[in-house]
Parts: sequence; C-alpha cells; structure tokens
Amino acid sequence: MDRTGWIGVTTCAVLLVLWYTLVLPKTLPPPPTASPKATPTATTPAEGKPASAPPSFVGNANKPADPGKTFELSTPRATFNVVSRGGGISTAALKDFKRAMGSEAPLILNEPNRGSGLTHPIGTLGIGSGEFEEVLYNTEEKPDGLFLTGIHDNGLKVVKRFATVPTPENLKSDPNDPSGHLVSFQLRLENTGKEPLPIGNYSVYGGAIATTHTRGQMDTGFFWKQGNFVFKRVDWLKGFLLRPDRESYELDVKQLDWAGVKSEYFIMITRPLEHRPGKIWARRFATTIEGEEEQSIKMQTKGIECALGLPANTLQPGESQVFDYEIYMGPKKFALITQLPDGQRAAMGYDKVPMMETLFGWIIKPLAQLFVTLLTTFNGWFGNYGIAVLLLTVVVRAIMWPLHAKAHATSKQMAQLTPMLNELRAKYEDDPQKMQQEQMKLWAEYGINPMGGCLPALVQMPIFIAYFRMLSSAVELRHEPFVAWIKDLSMPDTITSIGGFDINLLPVLMAATSYVQFAMMPKTGDKNQRMIFMMFPLMFLYFCYTYASALALYWTWSNIISIFQTWVLNRRTIPPLKKLRKGKSSWIERLHQQAEAARRTQAEGRPATASGPSLGSNASPSSFGEKGPRKQKPKAPRRPKGKRR
Repeated sequence: MDRTGWIGVTTCAVLLVLWYTLVLPKTLPPPPTASPKATPTATTPAEGKPASAPPSFVGNANKPADPGKTFELSTPRATFNVVSRGGGISTAALKDFKRAMGSEAPLILNEPNRGSGLTHPIGTLGIGSGEFEEVLYNTEEKPDGLFLTGIHDNGLKVVKRFATVPTPENLKSDPNDPSGHLVSFQLRLENTGKEPLPIGNYSVYGGAIATTHTRGQMDTGFFWKQGNFVFKRVDWLKGFLLRPDRESYELDVKQLDWAGVKSEYFIMITRPLEHRPGKIWARRFATTIEGEEEQSIKMQTKGIECALGLPANTLQPGESQVFDYEIYMGPKKFALITQLPDGQRAAMGYDKVPMMETLFGWIIKPLAQLFVTLLTTFNGWFGNYGIAVLLLTVVVRAIMWPLHAKAHATSKQMAQLTPMLNELRAKYEDDPQKMQQEQMKLWAEYGINPMGGCLPALVQMPIFIAYFRMLSSAVELRHEPFVAWIKDLSMPDTITSIGGFDINLLPVLMAATSYVQFAMMPKTGDKNQRMIFMMFPLMFLYFCYTYASALALYWTWSNIISIFQTWVLNRRTIPPLKKLRKGKSSWIERLHQQAEAARRTQAEGRPATASGPSLGSNASPSSFGEKGPRKQKPKAPRRPKGKRR
C-alpha cells in the first residue's frame, strides 16, 4: 500500500472508534420494557415495542386459567421441568454449571422472562412465529416416560411422551457422556374430527437462548442441517445495506436433519429421528444480560428462538401419525457434541467466521477441534486451564516457527535493500510506473521474493483464527480461575475499578508486548508505514480491552514467545546480498522482463506529435493504437536474419 492507502486505513479506523464511542450510544433506542405479570403465552417484539398478546391458537377457544402442573425428569447432569400447560419442557437446569461466579444456583436454559424475551415450553405446538397452543394436558407418569394428552377444539388429539435417555453403565461416571443432557420426545397426532385436518402449518418449538455476556453475540444464533450445516447469527436478521430489519425468518427445508439455537457456551438441538420435509422459523427478541443491563441496551443485545415445522401432510378422520425427536440441552462442549449422531458436531461452528469461512473454513474447523482436544488434555495433566492455555500457545508458536523464521529472513533481506529502494523512490518520484519496474528489477538482481514475507503470514492466519475461535467459545473456561487476580478465564481480568472504569491488566500487557514485537522487526518500508504499524498496539488495546482473560492471556504469552523468537533470529547473521549470476531466470526476473517488454511496446506506440509525418488515407488499421494513430516511422531496408538493428 502507498501512503494514500495507509492514510485511508488509519482514517477509517479513527472514524470507527469515534462512531463507536460518541455516536452509537446516542442513536440507540430506549431500553425495552417487559411486564412483570407477563405469562408464557405473550410475546414481546424486539426493538423496544410494547408487548401484546398473540392471537388465539387455531381451534382452541377455551384457554385454561389453571397454570397446570410441573414434573421433573432428572439425570446426573440436568433437571428437565415438564409443564402440563402447553405440554413441553419449560426449562433445563444444568447441574454442572452455575448461574454466576460464586453462585450455587444452576444455570437455566430456555429461561422464561429473561430481559424482555418470553419463551415457551420446548415441544409445544405452534403456528408460525409467536402463536402457541394453550391446551392444559392431562398427565400420566409411566415406567417408560411422562405422557401428556390433550385435545384441541378442531378435533386434533395430541399425545406427547417425554423420557430421559438411559445412560450406559460404563459411561455413568464419564463427564463427556452426552446422555445426561438428552430427552426423548414423541409426538402423536390423531384426527378425532369428521373432516380432513392438515398439519403442515404446525411446528414444534425448539427453545430460546441468549448470550451470557455482551461479547458473545458473534456465536449466538439459530442453525439447521439439511445435508450442509447452516448457521445464522442473531445479527444476521438485522438490516444490512438495502435489506430491511426482520424480526423473524422462515425457510422450507426438503429434508431436515436437525435444528436449534445456541449461544457462545450453550446449545439446544432438536433432532427428528426420521428426516422429513417441513419448515423452520426463527425469531429474535431484545434481551438484557444479568449484571450488564446498561451495556446490553447499548449493544442492542438480542436473543433467538426457533421451531421445527411438521411435514405438509393431511390427517383423514381417524388417522394418526407419530413423530419422534431427540432433544439435547446442555453445554456447547466439543467432547459431548462430537458423540451425538447425524454429524451434530458441526453445530460447534468453529468454521463460521465472517468473511473467512469460504477461504479458510475447511482448515479452521479441524484445527480448532485439535486445539480444544489438546486444551482439555493439558488441563487433565495439570488441573488448571490457565496453564493449559500457556502450554497450547507454546505448541501453536512451535508449529508456526518455520513460517515465522522464513518471514523474518525475508524481512531482513528486504531491510538491506531499503537504502536502494529509497533512492529509487526519490529518483522516480514523479513516475510511479517506472519506479515499480526498477524496484522489480532490483529484486530480480538480488533474487529476493517480495512475497516471501506475506505467504508465511497468510499461512499463519487460519492457525490464529482457529485458536481464537476455540478459546472464544470454550465452555470449559467458564468460571475457571488461573492465578491471583484472574478468577474467571471467560471474563476480563479486572483488578479494580476507578470511577466506574474497569482496570484490566492483561490487555495492557498485550499492547505493550505487541509494541516491543513490532519494534524488534527489521525496518522495512518508509517512515509513515512504520509509524502506522506502531499504532496497531493501541488499536488492539481499544478493541480487545474487554476480551475474556483467556484470549488476552494467549495473545500476551504469544507475543512474549514471539519476542524471544525474534531475538534469536536477530542474532543470526544474514549474509550480505549479492547479485545473482546469470543463469536460469527467477520468477521475479521473468516478471520484470515481461514488464520491461510491455514498457517498450507502449513506448513504441506513442501517439504522433504535431511535427511528425502525417498519415495517408491508405494507413492500415494496425498502425492505430487504442488512443489514436501511431507515429509512422520511415521504412528501413530489410536486414538479413540473425542480425539485430
């Protein structure tokens, strides 16, 4: 990039910081309000609009006032609360995960009335987004599960069965056994009326979820799989360019494998045991994060809910149909998800990186899976995830060492050419094209590949992204302490607060080590470019100040290792550059030759001047250039072949 390009990049970065700091808080809507007396049958639209009750469920005019009963289905890992009103799993309490640091209350999934988002029981029948049944089911507990039976006013009889999944004896003590988070759900529909009853408009509610902190929006969204895994972030529903905002999304699926919603740490997946066509829909809603209410409003934090449609079948009078599902409600933990059938490990979504998915997604996914496996292995050895992060960072830096050394060697070679390049810039300041040609010629003479420093950096990029993605969504790090002031690796390492401003130490160390790292690199480019590079640590500090301490710990430790590696490389003696002997041309020399040939061709095709000879009417088309007639030269006598002019 030239000076103008660097100035443009810096200007954009400064404007982005000013917009985020000064403009964004003033343009946000007021906080949404939710009625404390709201029931699960009401919905609150997003964008701070007042709540309103949805229309009655079709064929169900008699709404019961009885709130119904609640039953518990318990496993070693979770407690699933099944309610008779609406007939579904209202919440799942995860026994291995606490609601907050230092709290004894378990974390709740599908939690109702969280912020302004109102959820419904998982397994509840609905029509479209926000319209759900109000049937009060009769309940019966049997050895093979909890049965709920209800009849709608249109003659549709619904029988639901919920049961936990048996845990194999050899896996009862395995913390990575997913059966403790699974529920078997069977839905039986029967037409007890006298008219055909279409069921294609019905859907099964799949749950609602929101991020546990305001930094987790990137991994919060809905997903489905019909051959390929598709993930849409909750922010995807927000308008972009010419696309308006939309609160809900609906899609026809030819053969649905599974679908659900997830946040950065937790996930809910509903899997039909028999893949059928149908519809899926998702809706976003405004929500607030406990302990971060003001920041939630500023960041416009959203939650997401979804449902799986039934196939477009019609039940004749007396006819029935059965649909079987398996529901996972638990942590988004790779060791658990990878054991689920039908390729549900794809729901981890490591490769779903904005703007990088197409280019690097194929390699980011296996790398991230390898890194999380190594992370848990190192923790098993030392019993501390902080030490595991440090060890894994050493492994990653060791993998990238040959690439780092190659890029550093190229940089030192380029630095030796800097005085000559500066002379070329001064000599051809008014002729950039000539300057580039001479620069390529100089590289060719000394056998330097200018891409030698870029290609290693390009190869390192997917490794860095994979490690970053893994750490940012590793539920294993949640509420895990390291040392001293780092009490939770999933949160910033706040030491104290001054005037309401949190003092985080690791991001400051990260910026300082980044500055030292940049300063130790060979001095290439002009002063303006180097000055911009030295500003990068300050930009990193601003954007990464509220990073989870595990990410800041990784970046800081990686910088320290890189500083040591650069110190070792700087002590290596690079032989002085010598011009290459004439022989087989290098690719950069061949590129220079082609550029020189193009320059000569262009010089020969310059338009004629006023004093040049005029063209006659018999001038051939080949004597005209793109911009007009070429200057005609007097014909010279032919020379014998083999002799040059």
